[in-house]
Amino acid sequence: MKKLFVCVLASLCSAIAFAQKDEVVVKDVTMFPGGTAQMEVALNNPSKEYTALQFKLSLPEGISIAPSDNGKSLKASLNKAVATDHELVVSQEKDNTYIFIVFSRRNAAFTGAGTIASITLTASDDVKTGELKAATEAVLWVTPEEETAETEGAKAAVIVKNEVIIKISASGKSTLVSGKDLDFSNVDGLKAYIATGYYWPKDLMEMDESVICLTKVEDVPAGTPVLLIGTGDKEFTVPITTSHTYYPANYLKGNAKTDVDVDPSYTNMQLEKGVFNYLTTSTYPAGNCYLQLPSGASSVSGSELEFTMNEHGVQDYVSQMGLDFTNVEGLKAYTVTGVDADKNIMLTRVTNTSNGMPLLLIGTAGQKYKVPSVKSSMFYTYINMLRGDAKKDTDVKKTTEDGFTNCILSNGVFGPLSADNPAFPAGSCYLPVPTSYLASATRAGSDEIKMSLKESEVLLLNLKNGSVSNLPTAIKSVYRSQASDDDNAWYNLNGQRVDNPSKGIYIKNGVKVVIK
Repeated sequence: MKKLFVCVLASLCSAIAFAQKDEVVVKDVTMFPGGTAQMEVALNNPSKEYTALQFKLSLPEGISIAPSDNGKSLKASLNKAVATDHELVVSQEKDNTYIFIVFSRRNAAFTGAGTIASITLTASDDVKTGELKAATEAVLWVTPEEETAETEGAKAAVIVKNEVIIKISASGKSTLVSGKDLDFSNVDGLKAYIATGYYWPKDLMEMDESVICLTKVEDVPAGTPVLLIGTGDKEFTVPITTSHTYYPANYLKGNAKTDVDVDPSYTNMQLEKGVFNYLTTSTYPAGNCYLQLPSGASSVSGSELEFTMNEHGVQDYVSQMGLDFTNVEGLKAYTVTGVDADKNIMLTRVTNTSNGMPLLLIGTAGQKYKVPSVKSSMFYTYINMLRGDAKKDTDVKKTTEDGFTNCILSNGVFGPLSADNPAFPAGSCYLPVPTSYLASATRAGSDEIKMSLKESEVLLLNLKNGSVSNLPTAIKSVYRSQASDDDNAWYNLNGQRVDNPSKGIYIKNGVKVVIK
């Protein structure tokens, strides 16, 4: 055995010549950032028998050989059909360079040609995409007579696609924190959501009624925790994008690369078999996310809000009381959950709000509306980029030290504040937007930037049973400023009163109720 290793590791100057070119071939492989793939190493038409083989394998930056399950070795295996009585030793010489030794303790010869070894490659999340190069070099053969021979190395392509593969769990729901910017806009059968709000019962005995609001996102920046909903137990190919959308906050928490510490001062929940359950661990694994819910916000009931929509059909407003927009026909209320590089403001529709929440209202120009106050046993809390105070004027700067430009609604569109406003009026909203998202649209000496409004899809996810539903549709109703005998009446989604509701979806006290 000692003599064999001396031969395998001998100097290249001891190599002998042979007539036919024998070579070790590494085959091309296709993989994805953050993924794994199998690379095959093959013997190509050997001219004589060999019993041992040594070579170097150089991999491109960002590609490495995966560690074994026990973490004590590297993941590579022999094809026993060719290397019948052989062993494999793989060691890392330096970053991205590995030494392979294939030998037989009984000096047995390889059986013919073909794939001799299979190597599990792993790609980092930030690996360069495109066609990269892998190569073998310093190839040494050993004959049964323990003579050595040298051959030239070979090159192969490691093709890293500008995509990632995501598999959804059998429940049809999975969580993800990706190290890459991903584009879900054209992925058939799969949608991504951030958690932007929740309805939390004041009476904790009624936890079955708690729901979170999910806002659909398409362009998902790296590091953004998302909930994925799609066909269960299926793999999806998701393109890596180069555009960016800014989402300042999200009730889903996690990190793409490292485990995160869980803050016990919040209510924390994790997804298990499609349902969120209370989290009991103090850390959460990289690449996954959990739901972190803050304390509920209080709502102040008043009579109702009466106003006339402006001539543009778009109006900002900060209410001093909680409002219920569920049954207000022709009027929708929104928070802002993000902005993108194309100057789109991402709107998330809300139906019930807490007091002091800045809102964007969209309706019919010149139309008069009455919005009742919240009459519910729920807390309502949302992620919201809009800022404003319901009761007092505030000092608003044109730009902020942390890189934001404050924008206001003017003539139905958002644009940058023209100057600092030390007395920004109470009841109005402004929108902090990362200055970098506006820079490309700014002309020299001009602040004429117009930002478009883009409504996002919103779903409601029941935390207890995992069921998903749409926001309730606005229905015609008689608005009441005071409680009446009709407060406990049931209505179907067409606005018709139902005296004996059976299975289905109904509206009661302005809240959607599902009877199963």
